[in-house]
Amino acid sequence: PRNDRYCPRDPVSRQQIASFVTRALPDLSPVYNQLSLLTGVVCAKDGISCTRSFAAAKGIQWEVTGGWYNVLPFLAGEEAMFEAAGTRLEVEVNGVSVTLRELATVQAGGLVTRLFAGVLDPVGSGTSTIVARWRWNGTVVRTLTIRVTA
Repeated sequence: PRNDRYCPRDPVSRQQIASFVTRALPDLSPVYNQLSLLTGVVCAKDGISCTRSFAAAKGIQWEVTGGWYNVLPFLAGEEAMFEAAGTRLEVEVNGVSVTLRELATVQAGGLVTRLFAGVLDPVGSGTSTIVARWRWNGTVVRTLTIRVTA
């Protein structure tokens, strides 16, 4: 049956309100779950190889944000390496690279940040492996391997 009646006293389902908000605010950006590259991380003594494991519901989409922080003033030659194309964050899920966009570099007080962000495809059933690599001027200085079980 057609449901074109205005019924202000009828209950509204989650799906109905989500549909309403999406149509009412077409320019609204989606909000994703944030995947922390810091919480629950355990690193080897060398500080280079780190791991994390957690369980999540299948079908969850994650946004990851991370990168570089540098205390100012830069040491000699450090600024050029900080801004180099080889200084970046790389992320892959199950061996497939995730495209990250570089956010604006921000300087506040005695700290400068260079961050990268991207949205990961939803995790499926079973175990997925997310690998994040921090490169400083092309050299991998830290690797985080995250195991997600859905």
